[in-house]
This record gives sequence, structure tokens and C-alpha cells, in this order.
Amino acid sequence: MFRKIVSRAKRFFAGSSAGMGEWSAGMHPDAPVLILSTFPEEPRAEEVIRLLLAEGVIACGSLLPGVRSMYLWKGAVEESREVQVVLKTTSGVRDRCMERLAALHPYEVPEIVAVDPSAVAGPYAAWVGDALRCPGIGNASGSENL
Repeated sequence: MFRKIVSRAKRFFAGSSAGMGEWSAGMHPDAPVLILSTFPEEPRAEEVIRLLLAEGVIACGSLLPGVRSMYLWKGAVEESREVQVVLKTTSGVRDRCMERLAALHPYEVPEIVAVDPSAVAGPYAAWVGDALRCPGIGNASGSENL
């Protein structure tokens, strides 16, 4: 499996320096994309990440607890402790992932920000793309009820 990923990465990034690749937004459907979001608590963030993994719209989700957010909300400065979430997907799945995240999110106005990296290590980029093409992914039963 690893050799397949490395071989695929070499094809994607032929001619690029240090095994890094560069893309413009939406240039290739396998181009990795990061989606940032915050959640009020870790258990809910974990539940959503597990569901997005089961539905095949992310290859990975990272939880960064202990974020302190300060923001304007309905005319007042608010402050809260949150969990920052970083989701890894591809440009071909990005919109579906963002729509699903919005539907599952507990906030009235959730932070959902897609970031197109300017460079990604070839083997990692290939892994993200391959992970989202695994057979059997995306058939999580009962997930629409969350």
C-alpha cells in the first residue's frame, strides 16, 4: 500500500522540489484541502469527526482543545473556550464535506473555512486522496439522524 501511495505521489508531483506539490484551488480533485471549524465541546467535535470519516468526506480530523475565542456576537464582545477542529479532505469532496459539517454543527453560525494549502508533501497528498476513494466508505447507516 505504501509503495502505491509513493508511486502515485511521484506522478502527482513530478518535477516539484523536495517532494512538495503546489495547486490552485480546485485544480485537481485529489488536491488536499483543510477545513477549519470550532466546537463548544470535545465530545461533540469527536462525534462529528467520526461521522464525517464514516461518510467518507474526510480522511482525517484533528481536535485541538483549549482554544480561547473572543468574537463579536449580536453587538457584544463574547469569549468562550472551544475545540478547534482541522479536517483533511480533497477539493473534489470539499463542498460536500462543508455542507455536511454545517448540517451537523451545533452552532447557529458555525466557523467553516476551507483552506487550499500552497504546498503539500507528495506522500501525504496521495494518502488523503487514496483514503477518500476506499471501497465501502460512505455507507454509514443511521448517520443522517445525527
